[in-house]
Amino acid sequence: MFKRRWKWFGPVISDEGFSLSYSYNTVLYTDPRGTFAFGFEDGSLSPAPFQVKGEPLGLDQATVEQMIDRILRGLRFDGHAAEVVRPGKK
Repeated sequence: MFKRRWKWFGPVISDEGFSLSYSYNTVLYTDPRGTFAFGFEDGSLSPAPFQVKGEPLGLDQATVEQMIDRILRGLRFDGHAAEVVRPGKK
Protein backbone atom coordinates (compact mmCIF):
# COMPACT_ATOMS: atom_id res chain seq x y z
CA MET A 1 0.00 0.00 0.00
CA PHE A 2 1.32 3.41 -0.94
CA LYS A 3 0.60 6.94 0.24
CA ARG A 4 2.01 10.44 0.11
CA ARG A 5 2.69 12.59 3.10
CA TRP A 6 1.32 15.57 1.15
CA LYS A 7 -1.35 15.21 -1.50
CA TRP A 8 0.47 16.56 -4.59
CA PHE A 9 4.17 16.34 -3.80
CA GLY A 10 6.73 14.66 -1.59
CA PRO A 11 7.90 11.07 -1.55
CA VAL A 12 5.74 8.05 -2.29
CA ILE A 13 5.79 6.04 0.93
CA SER A 14 5.17 2.29 1.17
CA ASP A 15 4.03 0.33 4.20
CA GLU A 16 6.79 -2.15 3.24
CA GLY A 17 9.40 0.25 4.65
CA PHE A 18 10.68 2.09 1.57
CA SER A 19 9.98 5.36 -0.18
CA LEU A 20 10.44 6.79 -3.67
CA SER A 21 11.25 10.33 -4.68
CA TYR A 22 12.28 11.98 -7.92
CA SER A 23 15.34 13.87 -9.05
CA TYR A 24 16.45 14.92 -12.52
CA ASN A 25 16.19 11.78 -14.74
CA THR A 26 16.34 9.67 -11.57
CA VAL A 27 14.07 7.89 -9.14
CA LEU A 28 15.50 7.59 -5.63
CA TYR A 29 14.72 4.43 -3.67
CA THR A 30 15.21 4.77 0.10
CA ASP A 31 15.02 2.05 2.73
CA PRO A 32 16.83 1.43 6.05
CA ARG A 33 20.05 0.48 4.17
CA GLY A 34 20.32 3.86 2.42
CA THR A 35 19.27 5.69 -0.71
CA PHE A 36 19.85 4.29 -4.18
CA ALA A 37 19.49 6.17 -7.48
CA PHE A 38 18.04 4.47 -10.55
CA GLY A 39 18.04 6.20 -13.93
CA PHE A 40 14.47 7.02 -15.02
CA GLU A 41 13.65 8.88 -18.21
CA ASP A 42 10.68 8.75 -20.61
CA GLY A 43 9.24 5.67 -18.88
CA SER A 44 12.52 3.72 -18.98
CA LEU A 45 14.05 2.54 -15.72
CA SER A 46 17.72 1.58 -15.61
CA PRO A 47 18.34 -1.59 -13.54
CA ALA A 48 21.76 -0.38 -12.30
CA PRO A 49 21.48 1.36 -8.90
CA PHE A 50 24.00 3.84 -7.55
CA GLN A 51 24.13 4.29 -3.78
CA VAL A 52 23.93 7.96 -2.81
CA LYS A 53 23.37 7.75 1.00
CA GLY A 54 24.08 5.25 3.74
CA GLU A 55 26.89 2.93 4.70
CA PRO A 56 28.45 1.58 1.47
CA LEU A 57 27.33 -1.94 0.71
CA GLY A 58 27.23 -4.35 -2.18
CA LEU A 59 23.88 -5.52 -3.51
CA ASP A 60 23.22 -8.99 -4.85
CA GLN A 61 21.05 -9.43 -7.94
CA ALA A 62 18.05 -10.68 -5.94
CA THR A 63 18.07 -7.50 -3.84
CA VAL A 64 18.32 -5.30 -6.93
CA GLU A 65 15.40 -7.18 -8.54
CA GLN A 66 13.34 -6.67 -5.37
CA MET A 67 14.10 -2.93 -5.48
CA ILE A 68 13.12 -2.77 -9.16
CA ASP A 69 9.82 -4.53 -8.45
CA ARG A 70 9.06 -2.11 -5.62
CA ILE A 71 9.97 0.90 -7.77
CA LEU A 72 7.75 -0.24 -10.64
CA ARG A 73 4.80 -0.71 -8.26
CA GLY A 74 5.41 2.70 -6.69
CA LEU A 75 5.66 4.38 -10.09
CA ARG A 76 2.36 2.79 -11.18
CA PHE A 77 0.73 4.08 -7.98
CA ASP A 78 2.03 7.53 -8.85
CA GLY A 79 0.57 7.34 -12.38
CA HIS A 80 3.76 6.60 -14.34
CA ALA A 81 4.10 3.82 -16.88
CA ALA A 82 7.58 2.35 -16.65
CA GLU A 83 9.57 -0.52 -18.06
CA VAL A 84 13.01 -1.82 -17.20
CA VAL A 85 15.56 -1.30 -19.97
CA ARG A 86 18.32 -3.87 -19.75
CA PRO A 87 21.47 -3.27 -21.81
CA GLY A 88 21.76 -5.48 -24.87
CA LYS A 89 18.11 -6.57 -24.86
CA LYS A 90 15.53 -5.33 -27.32
